[in-house]
Amino acid sequence: MSEYISKREYFATSIDKLPPLKEGFQRVVHITNKNSAEEVKSSGLNYSGTLSSTARSWSRVEDCEYSSNDPRFSFDGAVVVVMDVPQEEMRIHENIEKSPENVPAKYLVGIFNIKN
Repeated sequence: MSEYISKREYFATSIDKLPPLKEGFQRVVHITNKNSAEEVKSSGLNYSGTLSSTARSWSRVEDCEYSSNDPRFSFDGAVVVVMDVPQEEMRIHENIEKSPENVPAKYLVGIFNIKN
C-alpha cells in the first residue's frame, strides 16, 4: 500500500499510520476512487440504504481488511477511506428506516492508495 497524496494531511496516509481503534468504536473501510475520497474529507461518506451496502466494518483492528480481490474494488487507482465510528452510532447506519445515509467527515482517520 502506498501513501496517498492529498492537499490536507490531517489523517493517516498509510495503514501503519492509522491510529489505534478506540474502545467502543468500529473501523469502517470503504474502497473508492480518488475523487470520491476527496469528497469524503469535506462531506463525509454518503451511502444509500445502510452503510454495509458500500463499506465493511470491524470492531477489532486486527481483523480489518484494507483491500479486496473483488475486481470492482481492486482497480488501478483504488483508494481506501478509513473511518472510526462509535458503535452506538453504527446501529443507526444499519437501520434502513432511520439511517442518515451519511457518516460525518469528523470520523475520517485515513485515506490511502491500495496499490503502488
